[in-house]
Amino acid sequence: MVQQNSFTFTEDKRRQLVGLPLSSNAKVLLVVLDEITGSKEFCCPSLSNLSRLMGCSEHISRKAIREAGNAGFLEVEKLPGKTTSYRIEWDAITKTKREDFNVNRYL
Repeated sequence: MVQQNSFTFTEDKRRQLVGLPLSSNAKVLLVVLDEITGSKEFCCPSLSNLSRLMGCSEHISRKAIREAGNAGFLEVEKLPGKTTSYRIEWDAITKTKREDFNVNRYL
């Protein structure tokens, strides 16, 4: 019996991110947000928790959020108080033209 990893980010979603015109930090952001969101539509992690999970500074996290938002892949909404909600736009991601990605050309 094969034991499954507790990491739920699916192979299909991973493939959607490969070749997107985004920095690696923005792609890590989307993976982390997807993990936090789970089966819900959105999530509201603090910037410090998001940065910790991404393994980077809050400055880098903010840049990744801005990049993914400007590309149309992330909806960011300021809620009352200091809370911010994040929703990944998977429809926009799946409809985006990807750069040709052939791993063999890097070997």
